[in-house]
Amino acid sequence: MLNITFDGQKDGEKVIAVFHKSPVAYSKSILSGSLCIVLGIVFGIIANIPELIPLGVILAIMIFVRIWFLWAHNVYLVTNIRVVTVTQDRLFEIKFHESYLASICQVNARINGLLESAFNYGEVMVQTEGELWLKGVENPERVKTAIFKAIEQHKTESKHSQINP
Repeated sequence: MLNITFDGQKDGEKVIAVFHKSPVAYSKSILSGSLCIVLGIVFGIIANIPELIPLGVILAIMIFVRIWFLWAHNVYLVTNIRVVTVTQDRLFEIKFHESYLASICQVNARINGLLESAFNYGEVMVQTEGELWLKGVENPERVKTAIFKAIEQHKTESKHSQINP
């Protein structure tokens, strides 16, 4: 168990695992930031406008800070009670989703595509009455296994607490 706390944590709830999106899932944004630097340098030299070079670097820094912010604020938690996703795609928009371990009936991991296969990231679908998607997560099979272990541990603890009230 990890010694992590988070907003909305229930009494007796302990974090078992924490997962983030793979940095490769942000590859389009990383390429955009790199392109800003390259274009700033190329057009700064070709057009003889040296002000374009620092402008390209500043834009790239802003893009890279945004990537780090998104990576740090998009978290998937597996606790002894539930699976929680905290996603933030915009500065003032945070989404919380949860599925209780007792209501999970299926967990699937999927790696789809060349980039995902090469860098071992993909998505995990947690199915209850609805579906909870963990998208762009590193090593989806490991995430799936962590969720299954948490479910088994939850079942064992529930049986134990029913036998010994």
